[in-house]
Amino acid sequence: MSYRFDDYALDPCTRRLTQRGREVAVEPRVFDLVVYLVAQRPRAVGRDELIAAVWGRVDGSDATLAQAILKARRLFGDDGSAQRTIRTVARFGYQWVAATEEGDDAPTSAMPTHEAVETPEPSSPSPPALRGARSRRVAFALAASFLAVVLAVAWISRRHAGEPSANGAASRIVPDLILVAPADVHSAVAEDGWMRLGLMAMSADALRTLPGRAVVPNETALAVAADKATDVEHLRAATGAATIVTIDARHGGDRWQFDATLSPIDGARQSLETESTDAIAGAAALAQQIRSALAPDEHGESGAAPEVLAMAARMQSAILEGHAERALALSDSAAEAVRKAPEIVLLRARAMSRVGRAAEGVAALQALIAGAGDTSPSWLALAWSTRGYGELVLGAPAAAEADFRHALAASGSDRTEAGRAWRGLGNAEAAEGALDDAEASYLRARLELEAGGDRLLLAHLYDDLGTVAGRRGRFDDAIARYREAAAAAAALGATEVELGARMNVAIAEQELLRHHDALDAWRTLLARIEALDYPSMRRYAAVHYADALAETGALAAAKAELDELTASPALTGVKDALEDVRIDLARVRLATGDATGASRDIAVFEHAPPAADALALRAALGKGDAAAASAAAARLADAKPDSDTALALAEWRTGTHDPAADRAWRDALAAARNAGSPRGLRDVAVADATLALTRGDTESARTLAAFVEPYAADDFAITLLLARITSAAGEGARAGELYERAHALAGERWNATLAAEASAAASPARRVAIAPAAAPR
Repeated sequence: MSYRFDDYALDPCTRRLTQRGREVAVEPRVFDLVVYLVAQRPRAVGRDELIAAVWGRVDGSDATLAQAILKARRLFGDDGSAQRTIRTVARFGYQWVAATEEGDDAPTSAMPTHEAVETPEPSSPSPPALRGARSRRVAFALAASFLAVVLAVAWISRRHAGEPSANGAASRIVPDLILVAPADVHSAVAEDGWMRLGLMAMSADALRTLPGRAVVPNETALAVAADKATDVEHLRAATGAATIVTIDARHGGDRWQFDATLSPIDGARQSLETESTDAIAGAAALAQQIRSALAPDEHGESGAAPEVLAMAARMQSAILEGHAERALALSDSAAEAVRKAPEIVLLRARAMSRVGRAAEGVAALQALIAGAGDTSPSWLALAWSTRGYGELVLGAPAAAEADFRHALAASGSDRTEAGRAWRGLGNAEAAEGALDDAEASYLRARLELEAGGDRLLLAHLYDDLGTVAGRRGRFDDAIARYREAAAAAAALGATEVELGARMNVAIAEQELLRHHDALDAWRTLLARIEALDYPSMRRYAAVHYADALAETGALAAAKAELDELTASPALTGVKDALEDVRIDLARVRLATGDATGASRDIAVFEHAPPAADALALRAALGKGDAAAASAAAARLADAKPDSDTALALAEWRTGTHDPAADRAWRDALAAARNAGSPRGLRDVAVADATLALTRGDTESARTLAAFVEPYAADDFAITLLLARITSAAGEGARAGELYERAHALAGERWNATLAAEASAAASPARRVAIAPAAAPR
């Protein structure tokens, strides 16, 4: 479908806006906003609907929407007073009012939609950081994936322009798998907007109890469909579903006309239709018709009462659009019998976890499960899994593990439900540090999910496997799994899930000290992330991009990136994982030599975690603030001795001439080696070896350098250490070569002191004196 109005032509398929044949530059979000309003022009569109459709989640605010509306009006020489193209509807939203003609190059239903799914909330484990300071760098997706079942899917799954990647496009067809696409709804009534997802949910739910059949989860269907909801072959290729169900609903006068098309793999398409004056009754009748058409010999009903199905559909629509509070309000207004229905209790628990009421959701599910007694209703496995994810949100992995084992016992032959339960069990085991058990559970989950239809959850699972490999120090394996996750997400059109996995790849490259590879990856990712207008992802990418800049010696650029991020309203107005952003900010500031700025970033914490205290200690040492250093060290006295904490305490004990300093350095080295991160090992080994050189202990420095020498090719600090050790041994020619290499890697870190040091090293008769302050931090 293309559109013409005034002197303009708008083509959603090619994403072009032209004026008298000349192309007009439009920001991606503003373009999507205009297309959505034009396509919905017979009616006014509510603000919430616009935010969900264009931004795809609740990150969007009224202020963001208003700014986009202003930019859209300016494209056409309009403004808030004239309102010739976009009319403001007081206390509701906006409507496209320019006289518009439609072209015939595409079906009338075509329009880009970016539907919302679940995004982690402040009350849940924070994305992307989850564990200690070092392991946080390789955990972008794990925290979000803890919520992938209870919240339907972590992050967001939207399709932008482009086809599935070659790695994921070819899909094995699953004979008994059904996909119900989002409905195409034609109505001038704004309140009918919920039906696009509600009809999908109602019909899919009616099919889930069909014996021997599986249904693609609604979240995956949304990710795949987006602006291709009527492209049957695209939906089939992306999910492997043998049967695709598309729905068209039209509201005219006092009647609804519902049409459904069933497209099986054998090409024998079937059309169904029904009419009703009541939208819910008509939708329920259509869902039952679809069920009967797919299983003509199966005479059972879908199970739930019509009023329960209606409420479940409305709640699922709200949750999928990112409005969990609205879903809870809907159920609060329902009759008691509806609120107590298992389908509604499960949806309420999902919504409660979203809005920080996970404990209430867990309690409600416990009562629901207890009420089942010795029976095994169809919802039991999902109830146990949802409860398990609620326990994970509450920080109770042992209780979650027990719940997921119950879910496995209740899943029976449902391989998709079993896959979810196995994955949840793996998440619980990973949270408890049982990585061998977690990996085994993830592999079993993959086996189950590959046979089912939840390919979006499968993409998250590949990411889980990458995180386990990263926590074991197997970063090349982790990168392979992250790339597998990215390819699977790209094939589904789940753009932000794909980008999350690719961010994990870049972070793992940083851990492997492949700084220039990481920097190239972040530059590519930032350009794509900017187009998404996703503040939380932009924050994490910006911090790690600055980190990569600092590691390549681009200190001024790194500082500028950090300063821009710190000044951005995005860092002050949003609650998601800002503690972790501040920790990463402080770490990169230290890398750029800005100890004062690092202290300022840490000062925002009311109750600082050990990772923040470790950075506060190192920042205080960098500023020479003995009192602040002592206070931070005291707070770390009982902290778990990870490599960051141990390194900070070792440096502090050395500075205070503590007799226990040598033991502290040994503890730091052991912690770094146990963590398996070359980057963490470098930080400890280079600092300890440089300290040994200041004491004239070249042999100890050599021993320490041996741990990190294999990673010297792209790392300034290691190369400089090797140059100093070689110079101290009187090997002038070799030292000169290493100093030249260090100079090439240094960037802005090279200074007059290092230049003089390198010049002195060329003379075998002179030994280079290394000052303690020269130790890289």
